[in-house]
Amino acid sequence: MDSKRSKNGFSFNSLNKRDIAGATVIILINVCISWLLFGNMLLQLNSVSFAKSGDGLKGYYTSSYHIKFDKSYNHTEGMNYPFGEHIFFTDSQPLVTNTIKWISHNITDISNYSTGIINTLMLLSIIIGSLIIYLIFRKLGVSMLVSILAASSIVWLSPQLARMGGHFALSYITHIPGLIFLVILFAEKPLFIRSLWIMLWGLILALTHLYFYGIVAIMIIVFWIWAARMIPANIISNGRKLLHFVIQAIIPILLVQLYLGFTDSVADRPGSPWGFMHYRAYPESVFLPLQLPHGEWLAARLGFNHSYIDWEGHAYAGAAASILFAVIFFRMLYHLITLRFSCLSNLFRNPFLSMIFWAGFLALLYSFAVPFVFNLEWLLKYLGPIRQMRGVARFAWLFFYVMNIIVIVMAYRKLKQKPSLLWYALLVLIIIANSTEAYYNSRSLKNFIDNPDQLSATHRYVPEPKNYQAIVPLPYFHVGSENISWTDDAGLLPEAFRLSLCNGIPITGVYLSRTSLEQTYLQISPFLTGENPPAVFKLYDCRNILLLTADDFPLNETEMQLIAESSDILHCEGFRVGSIPFRSYKRIIEQNRGMSTNDERFQKFGDITIPDIRRYSRVIEAEIPEGAVKGWLFFAVPGFRKDLIPRTTANIVIQENPQSNLLDDWKPIAHSLTGFLSDNTSIHLITFDIPANAKMLHFNTQNKGLKKQLFTYKDIRIAYTFREEP
Repeated sequence: MDSKRSKNGFSFNSLNKRDIAGATVIILINVCISWLLFGNMLLQLNSVSFAKSGDGLKGYYTSSYHIKFDKSYNHTEGMNYPFGEHIFFTDSQPLVTNTIKWISHNITDISNYSTGIINTLMLLSIIIGSLIIYLIFRKLGVSMLVSILAASSIVWLSPQLARMGGHFALSYITHIPGLIFLVILFAEKPLFIRSLWIMLWGLILALTHLYFYGIVAIMIIVFWIWAARMIPANIISNGRKLLHFVIQAIIPILLVQLYLGFTDSVADRPGSPWGFMHYRAYPESVFLPLQLPHGEWLAARLGFNHSYIDWEGHAYAGAAASILFAVIFFRMLYHLITLRFSCLSNLFRNPFLSMIFWAGFLALLYSFAVPFVFNLEWLLKYLGPIRQMRGVARFAWLFFYVMNIIVIVMAYRKLKQKPSLLWYALLVLIIIANSTEAYYNSRSLKNFIDNPDQLSATHRYVPEPKNYQAIVPLPYFHVGSENISWTDDAGLLPEAFRLSLCNGIPITGVYLSRTSLEQTYLQISPFLTGENPPAVFKLYDCRNILLLTADDFPLNETEMQLIAESSDILHCEGFRVGSIPFRSYKRIIEQNRGMSTNDERFQKFGDITIPDIRRYSRVIEAEIPEGAVKGWLFFAVPGFRKDLIPRTTANIVIQENPQSNLLDDWKPIAHSLTGFLSDNTSIHLITFDIPANAKMLHFNTQNKGLKKQLFTYKDIRIAYTFREEP
């Protein structure tokens, strides 16, 4: 391969005909590895479910329902009946799903193969990803053999493999290496056609998952910081540089925003998803193999408890990349201490490697939630739409690919510059280390993703499905608004998906992302007390309702009345499906929404206003009567339906004395919601057991996510139950 230095200062090698052979070899190698790992599973991908529950199962369901039953390409009716949801917020991979939908409606029906197509694309991305990384190495001057071995180990070590068990859209290993390769091509020859390639790739990544676009933005911004310094104005004018930047970084997200602006009618999606500081990476989750056997062994021997790291936070870079980064990091500190700032921009004496390192390093810092982790969490409210990407640990994936590319390139270049047994042994050791860890990272993947198809259940057909307008799960579940979270405690979600797909009947329940706040409160209103009839019923039609329940899960009085009024349709595998006329469903719910708040047993405290809800504040304190064994705390909250208000925490502290807490319970006030008054003021009831010897009750509150503001608890009351005297 010939190395060519372009006029802009970047140097890359040219690909040649031998690379066709190399590309063929790496594809064959990774096909063979796939066969060794997955075996016969590869022959039955349409009957395999990579996920048994949660987000993965939701992805299969929303994709299949959209392909088979939805009339629109942009909107799905599968969940959140009668509103439905925009396809972009359902984790159903709009590009893939709508392609299958179009082919099925216009060429030949392949709708029954959607599961197999999605599974195939995820596995195929590993093979194509290895090819892309191979081409990156070849452009950076690495030999064919080393490129093949290194690229193969990197894809099987990738932290994205873990996403195949649920977050399907995030599992595509092609996406980040593809971005790096396209940046190489542009840096080699900055043509507008190559800018358009990056723009198109960025658009594909943004429509796959917005986290990928966040990585695109970091890479392109850092590249143009380098390019602005390296490429003289007589090669590319400043105006053309700006135009390239706009094409590559701005137009993709602008097109996505325009698409959503024209096709999404919801204007009140939550602006501050929970978890930004929780779903972050840590240095130990990036540089230590905590989820690999040798890492688990080491942690056990050292007594290192890493349970504080959420599974989302794991993004192991690999031993070789971690060691190289440690060396580079200390070199960076040395340059800073000695004020040699110019050396920081050329750590590898190669502008492209230095550029991608800084892109990866900045992405790594952001994955650690820097700078917010340094008691600057209050700055999050100023991030705007960027805050929607709360799983910041995913940004460490760019660091993973960048560092593993750099460690191979640097070791190979050292070997070429100073041929010796030492450098040869080091390069071999790096490949062996990566390959060994890749083996341990991927060997159990089949056990994780090789599950029977969870949604194929032909015996879930109901007679005359057109006579039913919706499936109502009891107890009702609603997850996705980031403010209200009614989880599926009865395990109805998989069964609701099967019933819906078999019959083409939508579900009123919600298991989605960033759902409308107004729609959320309309959906949960039938299952709360209230002074007004549920407004959502005005959007229903007159057809019957299907009620889905679990045999072994207890129901409340209203739910039991609904079941008693319904007639059996299906009963299998511990679940019951009953039919109830809509008029009966509506009547029973409206009859059971009465409110009773004027109980003389309540000790009244009136209204309390907190001057700054951001600060941990005392609402009330009260002496606990002797002999009390259970307590009820009642209060109302004006303006509860506003974004973030439901995430205000209620802290119940019960003490024997000021130094001894017998109970210290924190819960969002959304968990205690029981109903609404006519002015939309929310009503809450917190119950708690009172330990023996309890003397004082403290009700405290805080909401760090809100701006400084007054916060009022109205009509606060407490009642107690006492133990019976012998």
